[in-house]
Amino acid sequence: MRAIKILFMFIGVGLINSAPIQANNMSNDILISQSRRQYECTRNGVNPTISGSLFSDGYYCLIPISAGKCVGYADAFGYSRIGNSDPRGMISCKNVEIAEDRLTGKKYYRFGSGDKFILEGK
Repeated sequence: MRAIKILFMFIGVGLINSAPIQANNMSNDILISQSRRQYECTRNGVNPTISGSLFSDGYYCLIPISAGKCVGYADAFGYSRIGNSDPRGMISCKNVEIAEDRLTGKKYYRFGSGDKFILEGK
């Protein structure tokens, strides 16, 4: 009987300790999903707007890297989706073009008109 009582105490302590950890992990997932946002480069600039972004040559959107980490993108014509992509048609930002302003040294992600991308806030 004593062994059973000790076993229940051990199980009870394990359940109590694991519950807050699970809740904490859930809240972290919620925070991560809330810090990501999808944008689109349009003929009128970036939608929704991003502070410090530029629109050049009537076609390209330049997004400051300081605005957040690019975690996925899809080009307007679908070339980026050939091969591996997630269910939304987005692929990793490994091959996103980066432009640098030679005068200021600032770096920008470069997207074409119609491209969609996801930034993760810092």
